[in-house]
Amino acid sequence: MTDHTPPADPWSGNTPALGSPTLAYARSGHTQAMPIVVPGPPRRSRAVILLSVGVVVALIAGVSAYLGASFWYGWSITEPEEVMPADTAVYLRLDLSPGLGQRLALGRVAQKFPHDGDGRDITDQLKRDFLGVSPETYDRDIKPWLGDRLATGVWAQDGTKATACTLAALAVADDAAVDPALQRVQRDQGAAAFGFARGNGYALVARCEGRTDSQAAATAALASGRTLAQLPAFRQALGELPGHRAAVAWADIALATAIWPDPSGVTIGGVKLPAGATTGQLIAGLEATDDGLDVQFRLSGTGAPPATVDVLSRLGQQPDNSAIAISTDLRGTPVAAQTGQAVATALAGGAFAALGTGLASALGSTLTVSVIADGANPPMTGYQWRLVADSGSADKARALALAFGLPGLLTGVQVDTNGNTMTATSRGYQPSTAVLSNSTLYRHAMGSLDARAVVAAYIDVTKLMPSLRLTSTEAAQLKPIHAVGFTAGDDGATLAGLMRLVIP
Repeated sequence: MTDHTPPADPWSGNTPALGSPTLAYARSGHTQAMPIVVPGPPRRSRAVILLSVGVVVALIAGVSAYLGASFWYGWSITEPEEVMPADTAVYLRLDLSPGLGQRLALGRVAQKFPHDGDGRDITDQLKRDFLGVSPETYDRDIKPWLGDRLATGVWAQDGTKATACTLAALAVADDAAVDPALQRVQRDQGAAAFGFARGNGYALVARCEGRTDSQAAATAALASGRTLAQLPAFRQALGELPGHRAAVAWADIALATAIWPDPSGVTIGGVKLPAGATTGQLIAGLEATDDGLDVQFRLSGTGAPPATVDVLSRLGQQPDNSAIAISTDLRGTPVAAQTGQAVATALAGGAFAALGTGLASALGSTLTVSVIADGANPPMTGYQWRLVADSGSADKARALALAFGLPGLLTGVQVDTNGNTMTATSRGYQPSTAVLSNSTLYRHAMGSLDARAVVAAYIDVTKLMPSLRLTSTEAAQLKPIHAVGFTAGDDGATLAGLMRLVIP
């Protein structure tokens, strides 16, 4: 006779029969034992059912976790490089919807800076600034249909300056509004100056100055056959870039040098590459964090010999009252050598006037600089500094000392030599007894780079600001940034770097 007694209610609190399996569950303030009652089928069928249910639950959990991570990190997004042609020489992408994690972090960082006061959404302000258009043009012709992903780049149909055009890939959020808006712009400016084509959820806009075929260029760029996202070099470089990027920059050095031939070398992002650098790629990504911004970059194809000294250790031993500290191994890589020379040139003035000559006579040295800012005095007299150059030989150290000799007599700079090392110290330089490596702000700003550094720099913005004599607007823009750290070094013949802005 079949027993029709209903199974015990697992939530009723009744004690299950002896031997019944139980599952612990939690509720506010309690932990209870929940019975699992499976009536009817034989024991072997029950095991099969439980196993099947377990597989289904695990599968659902895995899919849910992936979808959650995809939403958080933005893995399933169609990026602008999927419509830009593969032979784009220089490319810059801004993704204001890179995933919930980056979007929240970007919002936190953006809110710490002053806004333009016109009540505009921060995202709209970033888009408008990125595109470089007036508020009126943006509101009338772009905002009604523009999505949260946009990019710009330089592309030449035959790889020469004569056919170079500026392209912009703009995500379309309203299909009904985009064509009328862009057609209106084209009627105003003419197809020779403004062209556009539609594809893969984007409007690809072309501007070709000095030519009469911007519309033809837009059509050709979209139909080029292979996109930048399909380019193996771009895919590999993007995959090696750490972090979750809200912005990405890319340059194909060979294409860039073909479009802008310069025998002295190409300048990318303010860094002048060696004159012989005609191949390779540069990729950089910006990531918003809980307390700042990270910019990671990788430069391949130009060579990056390993450092010969530990510049990070030297930097960390500078006094912790340094507003600026720099250490660079000029023997490490030509890019690092030029970066060090650029830093020296930027600091030139007063006692630094002969620094360029001094470096030339001590080529191959290691250079370490500490600058202390005195906010009570004007910048030219409010900076006290110490420069240490390890020249590699006593003769070079003496030559470097001579380069500083005359300025030292006129300005009170003390110049000393000790074997291979020359030290120049300005009047009034008073270092603290503590060192930077013990500073929490310094350690956070420098971060961690998976490469041996050939150049490292640290700026304590809070110490530097009082001596900068900024306007109120400039001071407000700079105030959220507490420190900046920069490191670059060799990672398997690739120059890798990290710049971190600490914005707590």
